[in-house]
Amino acid sequence: MAETPATSRRCGPASPPPAGPRSPGFRISVVVSTCNRAADLPLLFEALERQTSNGRIAWELVIVDNRSTDDTARAIADLAGRASFPVTRLFEGRQGKSYGLNAGVQAARGATIAFTDDDGIPAPDWLERLQAHFDAHPDAGCVGGRVELHDPADAMITVRLSREPRVVDASSFAAFDIPVIGCNMAIRAALLDELGAFDVSIGPGARAGTAEDVDMLYRLVSAGHRIHYDPAVLVFHNHGRRSADQVARVRTSYLIGRGAFYCKHVLKADRTVSRWAYWELRSLSTQWLRSGLFTRSARESWRDLKLIATGALRYLRYRQPQPARIARARDDGETTNA
Repeated sequence: MAETPATSRRCGPASPPPAGPRSPGFRISVVVSTCNRAADLPLLFEALERQTSNGRIAWELVIVDNRSTDDTARAIADLAGRASFPVTRLFEGRQGKSYGLNAGVQAARGATIAFTDDDGIPAPDWLERLQAHFDAHPDAGCVGGRVELHDPADAMITVRLSREPRVVDASSFAAFDIPVIGCNMAIRAALLDELGAFDVSIGPGARAGTAEDVDMLYRLVSAGHRIHYDPAVLVFHNHGRRSADQVARVRTSYLIGRGAFYCKHVLKADRTVSRWAYWELRSLSTQWLRSGLFTRSARESWRDLKLIATGALRYLRYRQPQPARIARARDDGETTNA
């Protein structure tokens, strides 16, 4: 099937014109890539309507329909038409969250790009605290924070519960324990221009598992920048996964994604990632051999080894050419601003 590029829609007299690639009229652009989550989008828009920054910090929402097959397009149009903040609606026909994120970043006009998911529910002071942290810490290239469950009945996965602030650089970053996660992270737009696009070969919807945030964060610290974890920056995660099978699928995707991440950077002769891959594979192999081969622990270690190897092989087979940079924002579409 032919791939269609992202199309942008912007309209409305209240939309400020861009000044250069990133408009000083917007301090923050919130970017969301969504696929088949029409039922969850009202909670996201309600949370953004409640932001304490509204009327005080100029910001916009850029939401990308990543080839949804449900009622997402109509839901976005309806919610955007009633929103009190500027909304840029886009369609990205190439399947994969990273394609959607790249389309959103390309259209974003803020000095800071804040990312959350279509099942994220930002706390009312989310944008205000993000902006305050960036203002107070010029050394912060990326800021993220706590992720708690929206529904306590959901499985305790894809959360960050630490109440301790943390600053991570290249010396303390680890791919298997990233300090912030994609549903609650913000990156200075100038750094995204420098670092380039999200890797479209990895991430939800791609064949090589989920690791688009790991890869971007690693590239950020490798370029000499710092990640700040601020527990006061809070997003609730409405992921809805509860069964053992659902949890296992998430874990599988992350392990496959980590294998793809390892493969990508090992191919570049990155010594740090090569060491991580070596020690994880060695540890899993040791556990498998020492656990009696046919015990439950041995089976789990063998399964993890196979998933990481699967990710590496899939990356080799399905990886896509990556643009060196994300093209600069243009004011050629339509912004809805109620």
